[in-house]
Amino acid sequence: MIQYEIPEFVELGETLTEVRELYVYSKAMGVIDDSKKSEVSVAIRAMSSLAAKMRMRALENQLDRYEANVPYTVEAWDMLVDSFMSNMETAVLFLVPTDRQKFFEDKSPFGRPVELSFKPLLDEIECARLCLGYGQPTASVFHMMRVMEGAVSLLAKQLQLPDTTLEWGKLLSGIDAKIKDMAKDDDRKKWSERRAHLWHVKECWRNDTMHPRRSYSQTQAEELFSAVGVFMRSLVILTPEGNTTVAKILREAAGED
Repeated sequence: MIQYEIPEFVELGETLTEVRELYVYSKAMGVIDDSKKSEVSVAIRAMSSLAAKMRMRALENQLDRYEANVPYTVEAWDMLVDSFMSNMETAVLFLVPTDRQKFFEDKSPFGRPVELSFKPLLDEIECARLCLGYGQPTASVFHMMRVMEGAVSLLAKQLQLPDTTLEWGKLLSGIDAKIKDMAKDDDRKKWSERRAHLWHVKECWRNDTMHPRRSYSQTQAEELFSAVGVFMRSLVILTPEGNTTVAKILREAAGED
């Protein structure tokens, strides 16, 4: 998504107005003074920057040409600004409420260890995040459940279950059996704790999410997003990638890498 802050629009509008006044009050009444051309170039660069963000290549190229050879008269300047505004009118803008901006600004909500340990799930995590930003909480919950399903499948694969494509409930049963066969040590305790949380998530959210009769509010979805993030971070240490990742991040924090 292309991000452009409202203050940037306001500043650009003020700049365009100020530049037009430079033309109007120039010595020749409407013909720009050579000493003011640098200020005009700054305004044109600002328009070109916005055109680039909006991916309007033709307009961007047009403005780039004008930057080196600024319009000479106020009429020529007005024609350039009119062309710029006409192109802007074709763009559809989406206003993000302040309380949802964080879902567009924080592109790593679950943290780097989760990203490095569960790379196959990054697309679903991103979709869940963006759905919250766009105010689509039920869709976000659906993507979060896919994240959880993916996590279960990856953990089942690590425990060498014969079929990791089974539905969630059957995978959990297989994980149960593997955990029961483990020696009673710290590893078994870690797996047991995460397995209990997984079952809780399944019972509380997943079953209803798969049926259209249930919808979620923004608050509920944000709470679930936070809970899934906490849970995914707790799973990191159970994966081979996670052990390497955590060790690497700790070394970086200590300045060893």
